[in-house]
Amino acid sequence: MFSMFDALQLFTGVAGLMTGASLGTVWHDCWGGLLGAFAGFLAGLMIGRLPALVAASSVDRQFRHLSEEQLRRYLRGPSWFLYHHAFAELASRGADLAPEVPVVVALLHDADPARRRLGATIVRRHYPRWAAELSDTAPPGALRAPQVAASTDA
Repeated sequence: MFSMFDALQLFTGVAGLMTGASLGTVWHDCWGGLLGAFAGFLAGLMIGRLPALVAASSVDRQFRHLSEEQLRRYLRGPSWFLYHHAFAELASRGADLAPEVPVVVALLHDADPARRRLGATIVRRHYPRWAAELSDTAPPGALRAPQVAASTDA
C-alpha cells in the first residue's frame, strides 16, 4: 500500500537527486554530477523517511499508555489500519491473543484487500502455527480459524 509517507520519501529522494546532481556538476563536472545525484538521492530517501518513523514512534508511545482492556476495545473499533500496533503491544506485554482470533478472522474474510493483507500480516507475526496453514493461493473462505490452544503463541 502506497501511503503519504511513501510519497514524501519518494519526493525527497527525487529532490535530493536533483540537488546533488546540480551541486556535483557545478563543483566537479559530469562525474561529480553523477556522484552528487546518487548521494543526494540516498540522503533524500533517508530524510524523507523521518516523518514516518516519528509518526510510528508516536503511535507506539500512545499505545504503550493504554491498559490491556483499552487495547482489546480498540481492536473492536473502526481504526482497523492500526490494529497491528494494538496486537504488538498486547504481545509485548505477554497477553493472551486467543480472544482476538475473531478480529483476525474478520480481517481475513473482509472484501477490502488492504484489510485482508493486514489480517495476514497479523497472523504471520502473532499466530505462527496458524500462519503455517495460511497460503497465498488459498481463497479467503478456505482459511480455518485456529484452535484456541494453537493461537496462544505470541
